[in-house]
Amino acid sequence: PASLPRAPFPAPRRGAAPCGGGLASLLPSHGMKLALLQLNPTVGALAANAARIEQAVRQVGPVDLCISPEMSLVGYPPRDLLLQRAFVVRAHEVLGRLASALASAPPVLVGVPMENAALDGRPLFNAAALLRGGRVERFFRKSLLPTYDVFDEDRYFEPGPGGGALIEAGGRDLAVSICEDIWNDRDFWQRRRYHHDPIEEAKAEGAEVVVNMSASPFAAGKQALRERMIGQLARRHALAVVYVNQVGGNDDLVLDGRSLVVDREGVVRARARAFAEDALVVDTETLDAGGVPSLPDEPAEILEALVLGTRDYARKCGFRSALLGLSGGIDTAVTASIAVTALSTRSSSFPPQR
Repeated sequence: PASLPRAPFPAPRRGAAPCGGGLASLLPSHGMKLALLQLNPTVGALAANAARIEQAVRQVGPVDLCISPEMSLVGYPPRDLLLQRAFVVRAHEVLGRLASALASAPPVLVGVPMENAALDGRPLFNAAALLRGGRVERFFRKSLLPTYDVFDEDRYFEPGPGGGALIEAGGRDLAVSICEDIWNDRDFWQRRRYHHDPIEEAKAEGAEVVVNMSASPFAAGKQALRERMIGQLARRHALAVVYVNQVGGNDDLVLDGRSLVVDREGVVRARARAFAEDALVVDTETLDAGGVPSLPDEPAEILEALVLGTRDYARKCGFRSALLGLSGGIDTAVTASIAVTALSTRSSSFPPQR
């Protein structure tokens, strides 16, 4: 899969243009520039994924911090690849080389599995690595592990202990969280799944901004739920939230991207593209909510999800041709339309069809 052609990583986009006020009034002191790297990794393709991260970081230019999604180096979900210690060791070798390659670049957070040195518990943590100054400076561990619906993280990972997940960037204290860590707010959920809240802990430790690295799958209408939930979280703690989601199709799972910046009043100030890679650079001094479009209706986003899932399944599995069977019904007409949109050389890097 790593050898198949891919479109170049998109040029970075700046957040909405200033039009008075903006996010600066909703964050303390001076502005901060963040790059939200909405990536589409291939599960297991370590070298190709690292190259994509490096390409994205180099394209965004000078910023205070680059943020990639959860498990951005190995792809999500890596499933039973995590049971092979050689794979985890190899991932950390690639991570070290990536840190060296980005020695002169801005610091970057990269999602990666991390070995658990304790003699009990699961052998790994779901973690984020901070690459800065040519080395892997430190790791942050995910506290809340989803084991429901399409998730099976308790099979592989030990929960992180919580606390101590702050970093300094741009003169601010940022809390690093991973996906499910923000999905446990007591004011939003009638019944919470977990007994503690990593964001409450981060606020108590002095966090000014919450960074969340996610691999949150698509479901119809889910983006509106995410934005309500993150908005409530931001208002409750008076914290801005920077949410960076993975995008792409990995077998039966489609991740829709739509990364976000939400101010501490719960207002969405920037949103990355849906169902496509994106690099969104936000400056907290100039960002304003005026450029954030409304969400599409459900039929439109379902179609985009089907197209992306089909395209990525073909590309990542290395398929060079496709055979389409038609019965003449409306269902096959829809299938044919999806296939043409997903696999046509005009809209993807899939080879010409025979």
